[in-house]
Amino acid sequence: MDLSAYVARFVMGEMDEKEKAQIGDDFKFTYYVTYFNEEQSCGLRMLRLLKEMNSKHFDLVIRLSSQRSARWDQKYLEGVLPASCEKLWICGTPVMNDVFEAAFHHLAPKFPYLKDLEVV
Repeated sequence: MDLSAYVARFVMGEMDEKEKAQIGDDFKFTYYVTYFNEEQSCGLRMLRLLKEMNSKHFDLVIRLSSQRSARWDQKYLEGVLPASCEKLWICGTPVMNDVFEAAFHHLAPKFPYLKDLEVV
């Protein structure tokens, strides 16, 4: 949640000028989170409050597996990945990381920034 808190400070205007200068006006953080259900989520309330601020710098996509939401597989990723991306962080279970890494390998011709990406 450290990264989420950092983004929250930016979105809420709580950074000093030195910190703000490190982030471009075109910065956008899209947070994809998956939980089994809302009761077992961590930080979801804060993320939803950030989403409600309607900032151009933040977006939130939630998947709850208890609701039988579609899995985040190669087909799903192909539909949501941006045309360009400077940085991509992935933090998930080993199984999810393996699925993403395989999908990124297959999607690299369409999304060149995935070419040398290593999911850790």
